Amino acid sequence: MKSLNLCNKLQIVNIEDNFFTTNTSRTLSKSLINWPDLKKLIINDCLIDKKGIIYILEALSKGNNPGIEYLGLQYCNIYEEGFFLLASIIKSKLIALNKLEVHGNHQVAKNCILKLKLACERNETSIDGLDELIDEEEVDYNNNEVKNDHDDGKGKGKGKGNEKIEEEEGNVGEEEIERKEVK
Repeated sequence: MKSLNLCNKLQIVNIEDNFFTTNTSRTLSKSLINWPDLKKLIINDCLIDKKGIIYILEALSKGNNPGIEYLGLQYCNIYEEGFFLLASIIKSKLIALNKLEVHGNHQVAKNCILKLKLACERNETSIDGLDELIDEEEVDYNNNEVKNDHDDGKGKGKGKGNEKIEEEEGNVGEEEIERKEVK
């Protein structure tokens, strides 16, 4: 890392598939300030511990790496605190993130995922692995919240997953036609 710190024009850091201790994470977080031109940070499969990923995300939240377009954070032991911090970084546009990968992290509460998803949508950031992070035990598909989210006020469902309702009613909406044309 000491040698890499001297490379102040570094644009890609790919240290995928390594084991990160808390000290390794702290060292990487301190090094990020030296790479203002960084475009890709890939730390997939490093099995970073809970504290370690927070060190790295806190370093990114300082805004010293505004050009980061890609974050590879697969299997980094990110919990709710980390996802909320990540959502805050994306929402604040502290990095120019185009692509985020989060497969293999811990399942978290629905509101945590929704906050991250909303931040990514607002900034037009593509995110992979989000669906697998929702804690299924926390989601109740029979509650009114889900029903109301898909109710257009006319008794007909709208949105993804309601094609069956439209078919039963014999009414195929414009959204369904557009989906068929895209396929």
